[in-house]
Amino acid sequence: MIVITGFHGILYAGRALILPVLVARWGQDALDLSSSVTLYAGVLYSVVLPMVMLALVREEALRA
Repeated sequence: MIVITGFHGILYAGRALILPVLVARWGQDALDLSSSVTLYAGVLYSVVLPMVMLALVREEALRA
């Protein structure tokens, strides 16, 4: 779970720090690509994180 959350945070931090430079260089195309990547990353994060949480709960329930 930490890896998933860390990757998500790094993606957003990279987007915030690097995107202005990329847009200045490549314009609207870089912004469109970044929007698509952000959309897919957000959807994957919202699907994967609950799955990982359920797996952790099930694992703990089996131990008890």
